[in-house]
Amino acid sequence: MISDPAPDGAVMVFPGDSTELDAVDYLADGKQVWICDGTEAGDMVGIVYSEEPGGDCEVSSPVEEDRDYVGPCSWGWVVSTWVQVEAG
Repeated sequence: MISDPAPDGAVMVFPGDSTELDAVDYLADGKQVWICDGTEAGDMVGIVYSEEPGGDCEVSSPVEEDRDYVGPCSWGWVVSTWVQVEAG
């Protein structure tokens, strides 16, 4: 789940694992996301998220090898401190 990093609650989503890139989306505080990748330094995480509440992004099972996400949802990278992991 996205955790509010700023007063307006908007978390920037980047098209790659760098904050030097232009943001491609903004997520509201409390938005559910799935973590799919991370940088070695641990400062960015790759996420997948649905525009629809409760949408199925087809990422509930791990894959055997790394691959680009090709599913019905949106994806990108966020600063890892903006993500709060909740036990399922």
